[in-house]
Amino acid sequence: MHHRRIVNRICLRLLCVALVSVTVPRTFAWAPQKTVTYSSECSCEGDNGVARWRAKTDPSAPPPNRRDIQPITPSEIFEWRGPGMIPRGGARTGNEVHWYALTGRVVSVQAENDGDVHMVLVDAHDEKPGKVIAEIPLGPKWCALRTTAFSWTNAVFPFTTGKEQPFRLVGRPVITVIGKAFYDTDHSGKELHNNRRPTDKEKAVWEIHPVMALEVENSEPPPAPSRAPVPSAPPAIAPVPPPGPSIAPQAFVTITRPVTIKIPYGEAVLQPGTKLPLISSDGTTVRVRYLDQIQLIPISATDLK
Repeated sequence: MHHRRIVNRICLRLLCVALVSVTVPRTFAWAPQKTVTYSSECSCEGDNGVARWRAKTDPSAPPPNRRDIQPITPSEIFEWRGPGMIPRGGARTGNEVHWYALTGRVVSVQAENDGDVHMVLVDAHDEKPGKVIAEIPLGPKWCALRTTAFSWTNAVFPFTTGKEQPFRLVGRPVITVIGKAFYDTDHSGKELHNNRRPTDKEKAVWEIHPVMALEVENSEPPPAPSRAPVPSAPPAIAPVPPPGPSIAPQAFVTITRPVTIKIPYGEAVLQPGTKLPLISSDGTTVRVRYLDQIQLIPISATDLK
């Protein structure tokens, strides 16, 4: 009786192993693979992305004062360490709350399954190691930026993503992207101090994500104008100007509700609490300076109402 019970247990275990080895592979082999179709620069079907999605699509506008945005290069970000931990819920932490202006040369543009457009940047003026990805999400706010990125490729719409990108890069401009840093745990592995992607050690885990502004540099600076020789002359003594009135301190206005404005490469949303230099007011609108441009904002959206 005891011998029969042992035999039954062995047979049951062998049957379970056989079922797992036969049915499980077939289930995964037959599962349909998700495909994503890009119907235009700004629209796609079947896109899927969930990991830290709120942080990846943060709509905050860049600071109005360029001095609050740190210039940086891909090789400098490549030397960073990972944050070590991510807060519960995936909120931004550490370098992720700071704004950066990343300048580099575009060496790749990719269309991803989550709908994002990836731009891979390297140092523009030297050969220091390190590639950094700057991501442009899907959505009306980023449409103009995505159109600019695709203009450097020979992409023909519609196309479907796969193992190989259905287009190639035809231009390698030097650009500056403005956005917050982001540590992409989808590409970090288990070690959150790591800043090398397991599948490509030349790429940093740190990214600029999302890109909120994009500036394209001239590849060839214009030649300096020729100057005719100027005959020497005795230096003129400039008259001393009379004392003028004292200059009033710069006035500022504070945004009290979200306002969408146009910027050279798309749109930006000014969040409540943003302080901007005040140029003038006519009772219904105010003229403010943002990113070295004059913007008209309803006075009802400011603290001057």
